[in-house]
Amino acid sequence: MKALGGATLAGGALGALGPTAWAAPERVRGTVHDVLDHGAVGDGETDDTEAFQSAIDAIAESGGGTLRIPPRTYVIAPVTPVVLRADDMTVIATGATFRRPNLKGRPSIMFAANTRGEPGYGSGVRNLTWRGGRFVGDLSDDNAICPFGLHHAQHCLFEGIESENCHAPNSHQFDLGGCDDITIRHCTFRGQQATETGGGEAIQIDASFRGTLSGGTENVGFSGLPSRRITVEHCTFEPFTDAAGTVWPGPTPMGNHFAVEGVHYEDIRFAHNQVTDPRTAVLFGDHRDTWRGTVHFIAVHGLEIIGNTFTMTQSRQTRVIAANSINWGAPASADPDGGTPKDYWDSVNDMRDVVIVDNVITGFTVEDGVDEHAAIVCHGMADGEVVGLTVQGNTVTDGWGPDSATHAAGIDIAHAREVEVEDNTVTDRHSGIRLTSVSGASVTDNTVRNTTGTTFPAGITGRDVVDSVVQAGPTSGYTAEVELE
Repeated sequence: MKALGGATLAGGALGALGPTAWAAPERVRGTVHDVLDHGAVGDGETDDTEAFQSAIDAIAESGGGTLRIPPRTYVIAPVTPVVLRADDMTVIATGATFRRPNLKGRPSIMFAANTRGEPGYGSGVRNLTWRGGRFVGDLSDDNAICPFGLHHAQHCLFEGIESENCHAPNSHQFDLGGCDDITIRHCTFRGQQATETGGGEAIQIDASFRGTLSGGTENVGFSGLPSRRITVEHCTFEPFTDAAGTVWPGPTPMGNHFAVEGVHYEDIRFAHNQVTDPRTAVLFGDHRDTWRGTVHFIAVHGLEIIGNTFTMTQSRQTRVIAANSINWGAPASADPDGGTPKDYWDSVNDMRDVVIVDNVITGFTVEDGVDEHAAIVCHGMADGEVVGLTVQGNTVTDGWGPDSATHAAGIDIAHAREVEVEDNTVTDRHSGIRLTSVSGASVTDNTVRNTTGTTFPAGITGRDVVDSVVQAGPTSGYTAEVELE
């Protein structure tokens, strides 16, 4: 597993902090521009877009600096977003609140990074640090917001940001197209408007193709480059209760669902986050299957999902962690500036170097007849295996469905090689650990308790498992410990 570039921004001391233990430091660089000095009012009614743009443009002209946003309520981007044109900029927005008028059908992005000059990593914005700020929408009135639509951004840090009641079914809170080295940490995301087919992630990892971003910006200069070195850590994803008492489920935290033939996302990290009562999974479909996970990833080389807590207290069904190979999306011949044509390919974009370690998963019941709702799902394909997979130290509990007695494993791995499944605990799932078409596996020191003992009469089941070591562990609730076909 390669070191993840974005993770180095966190610093040693922050590793021990919880998802909400953060306070914005007052660090400035260069000349300081206050949005009030550029004409912002901050009364919650006046459109302050031009004032924000003026301040950012002034920082760009001076070669970098600090944008100060005092604690007021600002109306931003009723028609067009504020463009983050300034490299080497620090934004201090602690205590500030951002809203937009509900102009339905208008662009929803509030702050955008757009391609400048030759398309490529960093051609949108470089070396941006954003600290603090609260973005507030109104899902009951379909007033959704995408706070940040970032195209070709590079070396950026976002921390201490709150997104509240903003997340529509197919929108995002951070939309990352062709970005490199982005860290999002100590942020809070509350509420998502869910539909049966809308699978929008709070943080979307994407490639630079026309039509992949949330829209509403002057998006030009598409490169086809995938996002890479993306870190999300110490964040909270939770439900939101609005003034009318409507409870909006927690958002889908992070993932990607657009693939380009032969192109892989690289070095993606989701670590030490807290996820509570996320939305139900989208309906099954030919291509939506890869979206079925609270966090879901396709075609990634270098994926770390470490030390997260996933808790479900409602009767919603979804996978929790999904990492899959894929053979559908834009063909290699597609023009990035021409849109996103999609089809099946003869080749497969595989998953490699996947680490799923020390996660705690509680709840997430299953529904009768649906066995894809395993808590942890890592599925390759016959011609595109998951290569180099570590599933270690995870705890999966309390997954009984109200009517189901036969479905859903704690851990489900298929078409994979160089696999290590070690020291996991699975309790109250309908089966423990399921392996299909796996080679070079080491399955050791796992604990499985209280399975059904019906369709899967074993804690560990396997089909076409070769050149592997499968070791017994502590068990209860079934007659056989390991069953291999």
